[in-house]
Amino acid sequence: MFQIRFAAAKNVRVTVRKIVTIVRETDSRLVNKGMQESTDLTALVRKARTGDKSSMNELADLAGQRLSVYIQRIALRQEVTQDIVQESLLEMFKFLDKLEREDRFWPWLRKIAINKLHHHYAREKAHRMGSISDVEHTIADSERQEGLADMVGDELRHVVIDSMAGLKPRYREVLVMRCYEEMDYDQIAQEIGSTEFSARVLFFRAKNALAKQLSRRGLGKGALLGALILFGKLTAPSKAAAAQIMVTAATTKVGWAAATTAVVVSGKAAVVTMTAVAVLATAPAVIFPDNPSSNPIVTDMRGSGSSSSVAGQPINAFWFFYPEGVNGPVMMRHTRPVDSGPQSVCQWLQNDDANYRYDLGRKIVTINNYHMWNSDLSVARLPTDSPQLSGFLTRMDGSAFRFDPISQIEKGTLVIAREEAEGPIRSWSTRHINVLNEDYFQCDWPEGVVVIDQRDEMHKIGWTYFQVSGQIGDQPVTGVGTLPLSYSASRQVTPTLRLQIGNRIQIADGLDGTWWLDRQQKTQTHYLRGSFFEGLARPWMGLHTIDLVRRDAAIRQIEFQTRLSHDRNRSQVMVIHDNHRIVYTIDMTRDWIESISLATQQPSGEWKDSGLLSFSYEQHLAGVDLGVGARSTQGRDIAPSPGIQWLIHLAETGGSK
Repeated sequence: MFQIRFAAAKNVRVTVRKIVTIVRETDSRLVNKGMQESTDLTALVRKARTGDKSSMNELADLAGQRLSVYIQRIALRQEVTQDIVQESLLEMFKFLDKLEREDRFWPWLRKIAINKLHHHYAREKAHRMGSISDVEHTIADSERQEGLADMVGDELRHVVIDSMAGLKPRYREVLVMRCYEEMDYDQIAQEIGSTEFSARVLFFRAKNALAKQLSRRGLGKGALLGALILFGKLTAPSKAAAAQIMVTAATTKVGWAAATTAVVVSGKAAVVTMTAVAVLATAPAVIFPDNPSSNPIVTDMRGSGSSSSVAGQPINAFWFFYPEGVNGPVMMRHTRPVDSGPQSVCQWLQNDDANYRYDLGRKIVTINNYHMWNSDLSVARLPTDSPQLSGFLTRMDGSAFRFDPISQIEKGTLVIAREEAEGPIRSWSTRHINVLNEDYFQCDWPEGVVVIDQRDEMHKIGWTYFQVSGQIGDQPVTGVGTLPLSYSASRQVTPTLRLQIGNRIQIADGLDGTWWLDRQQKTQTHYLRGSFFEGLARPWMGLHTIDLVRRDAAIRQIEFQTRLSHDRNRSQVMVIHDNHRIVYTIDMTRDWIESISLATQQPSGEWKDSGLLSFSYEQHLAGVDLGVGARSTQGRDIAPSPGIQWLIHLAETGGSK
């Protein structure tokens, strides 16, 4: 980490007006000094490719100067910059004949240099960029060339340099690309191997991180633009080059949709480690609509209290019923008081048949396809969560575990939790043969309420077929299965999955057996039924798919990140484990998975797609064979469930013939 030795900077009180004044004065002193003569780079590259030594030397000088400035602004270490530039120039001449288009020379060379810089970071095993003294030494060398330091006060110079040094290298990289290389978001996306949307989100986070660094050192709101201009001038190789530095307000705009999503992800629901945050920007992104839905989802599992609650009266009560024990499905009910009185009303109910929500103001009950989920994207918690699971979820999303934990859960256990006006939620449990048959776990809303069934036909029936298509590596993937959409349906229709990856891998999960067959390795591994539904949608379990996927990851102590579309109809959950990434796209209104994309991190730090699984859901499929053959697990050794990691294993082994 940086050793911030300029301690006095935190007491700096420099106004935005002063920064703007300094920038303008710097411009006025430098602009009349002239500019370096431009070189027809394309023609020079073309000539150098013929082997002309004079052109090769000129190209090396020109490319080396420009590359030095580019890398120095990102690395902020002179010795690293020199090494990267030297290695990049050597590779440039080694592969110059492989360059397809001379007019793409600079992006090509820049990519070479960035890959080498990423390799450097990987070798260090951490992004420790040295001390501030290293940074100041690098900046000072460029300043002494033309005496630029005389035009900028030491105090302000230190603040700007320290603030940039406090950023993650990836943030500096995208700031340099956008502000000094003048790249548009599509070009940045190509450079970093992501989508344009992800590039916008990354830039948004980078400039916000810089604004926070500046604020910590005394620069108020609005100083960002001036600081970016000043840093560009401080790191320019000459006065003439510094005079050309211009960062406009338009340059720092990212687009409303990207900014909105970035705010959602960087809020309370995004308290994750550096690894997850850094990788999110290169994940494939949902194309989020620009306009909000006219009928957005209104949902929150945790209920809401009233400031006028009567002392001693519970403001929220939660019921959790586990018909098959702690690891099985859970049915839930939430009640809250009406008008601060002794009576309460059921706010929402998720029983074995459907998902209900009561709108007290409109006196309407809606029956929905989807289970409830927390509107701030925090993960649904259960009173039966272990301390390990609870602690990991708190680290992931920042939300506290609010229940008294219940550890002894058998089949037919009912847990009741009550939240008073002050203090934690108190929980206790009792055995109950089948609480689902009781009136209060059916529909006990007041007479006269209007019931609106918003479910589609599949959810009304209670189950559906699904098909899987896509590829793993260069191998095609086909699959089919049955998906119960409620707990009651799961007792009639068994969850079934059958996958075929090329000619090598076959996966089955159902009544007749659960196994992984690898024809190349000539191995067959048997598992408990349901093992390959971990990491997939399981609506019959009583939780929303977005919570099931994240809890599956958390159980294995695997980090994740979540983001939500503006209309709240779709979400992405990104799971990161070692050098593997799984990105789920989830339909929030239908409570199932649309697609799963897989990627592997390369030594350069870039992510390479390794597979894509797309899911479609149909009530009627002709000629479906879900039998898994005579491979029953009876009498066979049963391997431990691989959990959500079976998808990673699939990406590792399924892509080869």
